[in-house]
Amino acid sequence: MKTIFIDENIPYLADILSAEYKTKTFYGRDLIKQDLIDNDCFALFTRSTTNVNEHLLDGTNVKFVATNTAGIDHIDLQYLLDNDIYFGSAAGANANSVAEYTMFGALFYAINKGLKLRKMTIGVIGFGNIGSKVAYYGKSAGMRVLVNDPPLKDKSYVFPEFCEYCELDELLENADIITNHVPLTATGEHPTYNLLNADNLNIIKQNALIVHSSRGGVINEDALTKFLKSREGVELVIDVFEKEPEINEYLVQRSLISTPHIAGYSTNGKINGISMILAHFEEFTAKIFPREKLQVLPLNPPTCIVCDEDDVFRKISESRCLLEDSLKFHDLLNLTGPDRREAFDRQRKEYPTRYEFLGLNTTIKQK
Repeated sequence: MKTIFIDENIPYLADILSAEYKTKTFYGRDLIKQDLIDNDCFALFTRSTTNVNEHLLDGTNVKFVATNTAGIDHIDLQYLLDNDIYFGSAAGANANSVAEYTMFGALFYAINKGLKLRKMTIGVIGFGNIGSKVAYYGKSAGMRVLVNDPPLKDKSYVFPEFCEYCELDELLENADIITNHVPLTATGEHPTYNLLNADNLNIIKQNALIVHSSRGGVINEDALTKFLKSREGVELVIDVFEKEPEINEYLVQRSLISTPHIAGYSTNGKINGISMILAHFEEFTAKIFPREKLQVLPLNPPTCIVCDEDDVFRKISESRCLLEDSLKFHDLLNLTGPDRREAFDRQRKEYPTRYEFLGLNTTIKQK
């Protein structure tokens, strides 16, 4: 019986595939090549904590790799292509989950400042699966929506009429809420590594909010730390860190909301992702697998039509419990070294069932 390796943070999949294959779960940061060789692994289902490259795969029999994440900066795509290894991702699966996290951060910021979203400008960096949803929710709340996405612009992409395209510096200068939803890339014509840095953070408005929920390296943490120390009026919501599971203590302490890379961890997003990577495996094997175990979402999800800001904030608070997550995450500051790193991963691994509230049929209105 062939062996499949499945990251322990991918639920349901081992149960679904165990009738046909021998399945082994693994801790993402600890997987090594010898594990794959010793167990004659031919298919690997992973998450962002495992770097999948020549160092891990050379000399193994792995012929299929799928990541249950939207980001793929942990995958050496060229190596997989050169070695005829099938690859599949879950791009877009948790997009609404992250967009909802972003809007919750915006609402929490507005409530704390005594502001209304309809009088504010949101700047969306990256107009992909997540950024386009954030832009839509911002528009539904009556916000002015600024967008920056050079790769799309280069392709002559036609942005929706409610979006105002602008260059990055102009967006940073004019947005009350700045949120980034770009992949982490260090090469190419438009690299995103340290996209926000000491050169451009200083042009952000005095009382703005920064929402950071893409990948840690998109914002230079040292520059962000210095900037926030000099600009007390600027607020931060942060879900990602450059050296996870290490965290930047100051950024956690300084934030309105801070969490351990769980913005996309809604149950809806998880199920979507598993369904997508299972579909990739079905294509690879030319088999169909039962999906009954994935039918765990509410049969009658809430119908979202028109809600005022306070109601949306309350509903997301009840369904996602993100403020509770943030308080729990702050407890990690009482730990050090391996204990803190272990607690970071444990909070992700043991993340409870949380359902999304926002849908693209939602309009956020004022009372």
